[in-house]
This record gives sequence, structure tokens and C-alpha cells, in this order.
Amino acid sequence: FEGYHDRTVGGLRWNYYRCRAEGSNTLVINPGLGVDQDPTARGQVTKFVKGDDGGYAIMDMKAAYPDVKSLYRGIKLYDNRSKVIVQDEIETTKPSEVYWFGHTTSEIEILENKKTAILANGGKKLQAQIISPSNAEFSVMEAKPLPTSPEAKMGDNSKYRKLTVHLQNVLNARIEIAFIPLPDGEIANEFPENQ
Repeated sequence: FEGYHDRTVGGLRWNYYRCRAEGSNTLVINPGLGVDQDPTARGQVTKFVKGDDGGYAIMDMKAAYPDVKSLYRGIKLYDNRSKVIVQDEIETTKPSEVYWFGHTTSEIEILENKKTAILANGGKKLQAQIISPSNAEFSVMEAKPLPTSPEAKMGDNSKYRKLTVHLQNVLNARIEIAFIPLPDGEIANEFPENQ
């Protein structure tokens, strides 16, 4: 990796949108001009459970975020591995601004309740459903840096959008989102209980 940083803006690879957490399908906590995830951090899988119907894994991501006491991301496959739940459990050191981002090239329709989004692509549909927290809502953002982020040259991200959950004054939160294929177009209303 010698000389790698020399090809980037101001010698900092992490100024590029696609290299930052905000340019990925993850969390951003207290966004600003600095690095939004520690690039040297290593996450650790703390639990892995495999079953006939699916399974789940939990990763400790605390090392990547300076403003958290704890942060775990769990990913669960269920219903014959046909559906997915992504669950983030966050405890911060101070009231914090938290973004959850999911980048997609799909068309996004947010339903009136703002807790359900339908992603459509190539004739197929996928439901994204906020299970928790109760005050969370979906919105759609362009795939570009937040106003608080460093300005840097970026590639063409115009075909992407970000499905977004934005929370403020977070001390403890569980962000739980289900992804359910909709082969018959019927919206799902039942979801597994919290793990």
C-alpha cells in the first residue's frame, strides 16, 4: 500500500465519498469533516448461529466509532433464507446524530406510514420495513456527501439513491429493518420477534 494515499485528495483516501461510511451500507454517527469510521478498526463476530431455516451473525463494531459505548450489527436470514433482518444496537457516549444508509439503484417508493419502502428493479420488488425504533422513518437521499462532510472529487453516483433512516439525540437505539421479497406484490405485515 505504499504511496496509496498520495493518489487521493489532500493525501486522505477517506475524503472520497465511496471510501467513507456515508458512501457504504452502514451507520454514520455524528458526521463531520473527519473520518466517519476508524479505518484501522477491526470488527469481531461475537455470535454465529446456523439453522435449517436460516441463521444469524452478530458483529461488534464498537472499535470503528469513537462516540459509542457499544455497537453491534446483527444480520439474520429467516423463512428458508428468503428474508433478511439487519439490526443495529447502539449505545452512545453522548446524545448523537445517527444515519442508517442503504445504497441502491432500485426505484424507491416510501409508503404513507414512512416505515415501509418498496424497492423495484427489473420487474422485481423488495419491501424494506422499519421494525424499530417506533419513531424512525424512511427517507431517500442522493448518493453524495452530507453537508458536514469534506468536499472531494467523486465518481458518478447518479444512478444510486440512499434509503435512509435519520435519528437525533440518540443515547440508546435499536435500528431493526427487514427486507422481504414481494413475488406477488402483497405487502408483508408480520415479522419475527427481536432476538
